[in-house]
Amino acid sequence: MSLQTLLNVRNTRWLFGAVVTVWWIFIFVGSGGTAMNWSEAIRGTGNLTWILLIFVIFISLLHKLFSRVRLFDLLLPLRKHAGVFAFLVLCSHAAGQFIRSGVFGDPAALLAMAFSTRYAMVFGSVAFLILLPVFLTSTVWAVRTMGYRSWKNVQRITHVAFVFAALHVGLISYFYRGTIEPGPFVVLGLYVAGYAWLFIMRRRAQT
Repeated sequence: MSLQTLLNVRNTRWLFGAVVTVWWIFIFVGSGGTAMNWSEAIRGTGNLTWILLIFVIFISLLHKLFSRVRLFDLLLPLRKHAGVFAFLVLCSHAAGQFIRSGVFGDPAALLAMAFSTRYAMVFGSVAFLILLPVFLTSTVWAVRTMGYRSWKNVQRITHVAFVFAALHVGLISYFYRGTIEPGPFVVLGLYVAGYAWLFIMRRRAQT
C-alpha cells in the first residue's frame, strides 16, 4: 500500500480525530489524581482550543499561498473537523472555568463572569458566541438547507472568532499579572500579513 493511498482523506480524518480525542482525554487524566486540578484542565483545554483554531485558519491560508503543495491539499478537508473539535473543547474549557469559580449552577453569576474582564473572559465569551452558529451549521443538512453561499458566509465568521480568541489568550496574563503574552499577537500578525499578501497578489493579477 502506497503512502498516498494510506494518507487519503478518510484515513487522515480518522487519524486526526483519534489524536485530538486522546489529547483531550489526557488533559483531564493528567489534571486528575486524588482531586481534579481545574487550573491545569482549564489551561490544557484552552491551549488545545487555540491550537485547533490556528489549524483551521492557517491551513486555509497556507493552501491559498502554496496551492501546489500536496500536503496542504491533504490537510485542507480537516478544517471542518478541527472546527468542530475546537468548539467542543472550548465548551469543556468554559465549563471547567465556571466549575472552578463556583458559578456553574448560577446563571446570573455565570453570565457576569463570562462577560467580565477577569482573565480576559469577555473576549473568550465573544469567540464562543461567534463559533456557536458555525458549529450548529457544520452538517451536510445545513449546507443543503441554507445553500452553499449562505453556509459559507456563516463559516467565514470563524475568522472573527479567531481574532477574539487571540485577544483572550494574549491578554489573560495582562489581567492576571499585568503582562501580555506575545505569542498570540505574533500569530495574528502572520495572519494579517498572509492575507495582505494574497490581496496584493490578486490586485496585481487583475491589472
